[in-house]
Amino acid sequence: MRGSFARHNDLIAFILVCSLLLCALSGCSDGGEVRPVQSSKPEKKTESTVDEAVKDEPSGNHIYLTLRNSGYDMFNPARGQDHDYRYGPSMIYDHDAGIIHVWLSSPGDSTNEYDHISYKYSKNYGRTWSKEVLALRPSPGSMDTLSVCDPDVFYYDGYYYMGYTSTVNETNKGLCNSVFLARSKEPAGPYEKWSGDGWGNSPVPVLYYDGVSAGWGVGEPAFVVVDDVLYVYATVDSYTADYIRIRTTQVWTVSLGDENWPADLTHRGCAINRTDTPEDSGYVYADCDSADVVYHEDTGRFIALCTNRRFKEDSCLVYFESEDGLLFNRVSELNADVICGCHNCGLSGDGYGHVMDDTKKFLGYGYSGTESKEWGVWAARIAPYDIYFTEETDRNQDGWDNIRRKMKKVRRRDVPTEDKDNAATSTDDTEQRSGYSMIMAKDVYDVSMKGIYAVAIRPLFVTPREIGELNGEALSRRGIGFEVEDESICEIRRDDFVIIPKSPGSTNVKIIDNWGNECSVSVNVIGQ
Repeated sequence: MRGSFARHNDLIAFILVCSLLLCALSGCSDGGEVRPVQSSKPEKKTESTVDEAVKDEPSGNHIYLTLRNSGYDMFNPARGQDHDYRYGPSMIYDHDAGIIHVWLSSPGDSTNEYDHISYKYSKNYGRTWSKEVLALRPSPGSMDTLSVCDPDVFYYDGYYYMGYTSTVNETNKGLCNSVFLARSKEPAGPYEKWSGDGWGNSPVPVLYYDGVSAGWGVGEPAFVVVDDVLYVYATVDSYTADYIRIRTTQVWTVSLGDENWPADLTHRGCAINRTDTPEDSGYVYADCDSADVVYHEDTGRFIALCTNRRFKEDSCLVYFESEDGLLFNRVSELNADVICGCHNCGLSGDGYGHVMDDTKKFLGYGYSGTESKEWGVWAARIAPYDIYFTEETDRNQDGWDNIRRKMKKVRRRDVPTEDKDNAATSTDDTEQRSGYSMIMAKDVYDVSMKGIYAVAIRPLFVTPREIGELNGEALSRRGIGFEVEDESICEIRRDDFVIIPKSPGSTNVKIIDNWGNECSVSVNVIGQ
């Protein structure tokens, strides 16, 4: 394990604390109040199939999405299972071969690993699927040791690149997530993971979360490639220093000319502000989850898709459009032919994340259906959709009903197994360490005097067989304290070791525990 893996992310803390401010300055919004518009969309189809051709030419300024039908289940949970699910589909549609490749979050080993990522494919537009295999699992003793989930995959220069979410924070299970990356020559694996300065199996984040420990973190990546530039979208779900929750989708870009491009990601701002809003606002975001993004090649527009009111009986898909891939405006909801209780959706594209008028297009999502009370028991759905165009933003579907339907359960199934011929070998760097040690996930923290998101210091503890993240109560229990070299620059708040900026400048912070372990970081306070 390296003491620092964030050369490429030196400004990540500044990014997080300024993200909401960037949203406000750049006009990140849902497009204002809902207005009645004249629509040029076609009449809603009652009977249609995925094999029908769409010949509609762009005739307006705004996209309009519609499902052709409700589609097919690509996974149904087994009866009597406490945890049986698939969600967050990442789909690549190979137009020439007529194959849909899909990667999904799936249950882990029920002991040490919360989630795995499985892979399968369909040759008949989602009606039936190949045998499911385990594509990616955590690397023991590493920074993704607890989970791998929320996959998104793109294909470039001979590799399938998979972004995924994980956390090393076992104290706050499911929180403090970061974005990781892996690549493979084959869709099912084996995958080698980004290790900070190359590819191997000692994973470190490409986007590290350094907010307060109560925050969900950074994760749920999505990728689009345009002219050899990669657009990386990720959820940032965290809190201010006063513990006000803020949910956004942020965007980074990087040129793909070098195979070590993960070291050079550049933050570009807030793409979508999904913070829960009061009922009197123009549009109410309520538990709105991750965004998946594709690029419409015929018009050069970006399309993003989320679920809103997820898991609820009035849940919906909500989609956005953008001309530059950096700032998105809400268009409308998708309710017709969407099953209630939907969550964690995805859009198909080619290897670059592109869709075209003359190719088939699919969206997918996990869902719980109606009257479901079981957490972690979810089906997964795929459905064909079309893109039309309207002169003005058409929000007619905001008032439509979704489908109230129970999810189907099946008899016990075989769980995905690892392909032994393609299984990646996971290395445990901590095996060569003796005793307990303390390291830092990053060496430099950048904090803005005018920032919104709180920035916190969370050391990592390492033993020969485990790694974990220390925060809050765990920090106090291990007797960990901080010494600020220049207290006129910043102070460290004791409740969650949040950095409180006081004046512009730089200082060192030493971290010490009861066993004599110590390490240090630099804090740069930025005045504006």
